[in-house]
Amino acid sequence: MRRCAAALSTVVLIVAALLVSTDVVSPRAAEGSAGGTRLNAPVTSMAATPDGGVFTYGYASYFGSVPGHGITGQPTVVGIASSPTGSGYWLAGANGAVYSYGDATFFGAPDASHLVAPVSAIATS
Repeated sequence: MRRCAAALSTVVLIVAALLVSTDVVSPRAAEGSAGGTRLNAPVTSMAATPDGGVFTYGYASYFGSVPGHGITGQPTVVGIASSPTGSGYWLAGANGAVYSYGDATFFGAPDASHLVAPVSAIATS
């Protein structure tokens, strides 16, 4: 039960940090409005849980998750990064695992036995 509560609190913190508006079901939020202030872009964000679950908001699309594909074990996902087109994303595991969804191309992953420290984030370049 503690593990579920910790994972949920992690998601809540990530979502709170990423969302501009908490009213994501509102048409105004989908259009890119936060409390009546017009934004330059639509509200779009993604959050990943430590077990590899993915939550999308606004115009962000869902393409899959680690548990949804029957991947066993505890990957401890530490980050999510959108593909350049926005039509996919990569999830990074602390053990060096990389999971790709949508149009995010899988380029490989480091051998976990050669990591000198756990992976802590992922970014596109």
